[in-house]
Amino acid sequence: MRENEPMKFSIAVIICLASVVFLSFCSAGPVCRSTEQAYMIGDREIRVIEHTCGDSAITVFNMHDDENTAVEAALEVIREKGGRLIELQHTGERLISFRMGEAEYQVDPNRIFTDLGARKTLEKYSSFSRPAFDEVRSFARKLLEDYGLDDTD
Repeated sequence: MRENEPMKFSIAVIICLASVVFLSFCSAGPVCRSTEQAYMIGDREIRVIEHTCGDSAITVFNMHDDENTAVEAALEVIREKGGRLIELQHTGERLISFRMGEAEYQVDPNRIFTDLGARKTLEKYSSFSRPAFDEVRSFARKLLEDYGLDDTD
């Protein structure tokens, strides 16, 4: 019988250690998930990645695809404290570039959420056309609506 006692002790230690490891993962922070949705502006696919951790009301919105350090920092914070990160992925660059017909356009995503901003960013980085303007504003409205970013409560 004494031969089995060390085995029992070893199994108990293993179960105890496994429980500690399991509990440390459970208390490491809120549960996180990521979803992805694709949108189009002209011929350009814009991927919107939504990272959600826990049920915090904090939302971080990263609009420039070249700000990878900001995304990493935001992910670290929401994994620890909870919250939501919404990031746009498109060209790896700051500006969103797209074609409509033969024309090429660029916009700064910071400026697409108002009529005046959309007009000015098209004029600054490429040229203004009504179809490009309508396309950009449609994307901005859809993004605000789909992710609840237009709520001012």
